Amino acid sequence: MRNLLLFVCFLFTVTAYSQFTQVQKSAIVTGTTVLSKVITLSPTTANNLVVVHTLIPAGVTVTSITDDKGNAYVVGSAVLNNNSSYRAWQSYGVQTTGGTTSITVNFSASSATVKATGAEEYSGGETTNAAIIDVRGSASATATSITSSTITPAAAGELIVCTGGVNASRTWTAGTGYTLYLDTNPNQLRAQYKLSGTTSEAPSMSISGAGARIFIIAQSYKAYTAPSTSIKTCNGLAKASVKNVKGLAIASVKSVNGLQ
Repeated sequence: MRNLLLFVCFLFTVTAYSQFTQVQKSAIVTGTTVLSKVITLSPTTANNLVVVHTLIPAGVTVTSITDDKGNAYVVGSAVLNNNSSYRAWQSYGVQTTGGTTSITVNFSASSATVKATGAEEYSGGETTNAAIIDVRGSASATATSITSSTITPAAAGELIVCTGGVNASRTWTAGTGYTLYLDTNPNQLRAQYKLSGTTSEAPSMSISGAGARIFIIAQSYKAYTAPSTSIKTCNGLAKASVKNVKGLAIASVKSVNGLQ
């Protein structure tokens, strides 16, 4: 009788995902009859995301955003509050070159009405402006709370950042599960963030005092995804190698009949 040797093989694919962390946040800088405002940060890190929030009079636009390291920023679409007195922007830029300490927000015109802007830095995102952005929602109302249109991130764990604006200084409260930041209360401009945990949601923020013109921008950003790694195992013999990518994972395993 002949003995038969049977090989059974399995192929697994492993994908590593990063997680967003807020690295730093600036104070809000304000001004009236100015054509630009400069936000000051500690030196940023290459491949990190910087989000810029801006609140300006309705007759003015954000024309561009630059920094002292030459990084490129995407100026978001404006949201107008419902009495057409203010606009809000949420813009962003992945740091191709780290070390940024000054971000300049440029305006189309000066105005006697207050302009306000601030920024923050996050690690853990995709490493280009084109790859990092996902979906966006917004809303405006005369109310003490505001809920964005529903957004559906492509995956759980994306970063959701909300820009909140109002036509008069108010005390803000974050939506459920969000962390409120960007200066202190009371203020016309605040922001909040969280990691997405569901496939869709409608972010909200609230303020004290009735009769205010409140508006919100909610934007989601994609987490960094490392290249997939394949693992093949046959009859208990396995060999796997996962390269270290952005500190996500490092492993080298050789197993022969359970011996390592």
